[in-house]
Amino acid sequence: MSGNFWEVEGEVVESSTSHKTEGGGSPMPIPAGTRVKAMIADIKWETSEREGTFIQINWEVMAPKCYSGRTVRQKLHVRCHEFATAPNWVRETPEKLKKKRMAALRMLAAIDGNAGGNLHKQQKAPDDIMLQKYLMTKVMTLGLEVFVSDIKDGAKIENEVDYFRTNWVRSVDPGAGFQDMSKEDQEAAVASTNAEWSRMLEAAGGQRAPRTAPAGGGQGGGQRPQQSRPQPAQDFDAFSDDIPF
Repeated sequence: MSGNFWEVEGEVVESSTSHKTEGGGSPMPIPAGTRVKAMIADIKWETSEREGTFIQINWEVMAPKCYSGRTVRQKLHVRCHEFATAPNWVRETPEKLKKKRMAALRMLAAIDGNAGGNLHKQQKAPDDIMLQKYLMTKVMTLGLEVFVSDIKDGAKIENEVDYFRTNWVRSVDPGAGFQDMSKEDQEAAVASTNAEWSRMLEAAGGQRAPRTAPAGGGQGGGQRPQQSRPQPAQDFDAFSDDIPF
């Protein structure tokens, strides 16, 4: 790549500390609409046959306590325009790819802004060393949503309990603005999640099929295997498993 990394067809993504993704939407994910305090545990460039090259971020949730230790995975497709013939993008118009790229750059700019804005001071694309040096362990507030897929290998999944579910990052804001949930609200949220999972498991006769991420993607794609997991814990302090995505 050449030129200004932050510029798309003459439009420059400005440095910021807040960003909200437009659009978009157990082993259950953290409920949609939940705000969590999280830090970047890992960040690097990755390449897949279906999506081309993108920035992969693994966020480690720190609070609320009921979700502490869980991992939320985020992909930033800041180079999707370079892989227009990849399976996930081949049907997208140049305009949609531009919009996706701009949204990813704005999200990265907000993440960088909360970490001190060091990446945005440079026009070149950051490498793994720069991403990890400037962004890892930085604490921020994330607004989470849930992605659900009922399709596998082009066919509809029969049982709701076997649907693919994962969190995706709707928004990022400064960590200092995080407002924690009360213990009562945490207990209620986990109880509701457990009840929903029990309902789906009962409807499926108490069984679930081995799972893999959907080939088509959703927020973050879908080549990583989704491991089979037990019913969510009854004690919210132990509710700390993550969803590979």
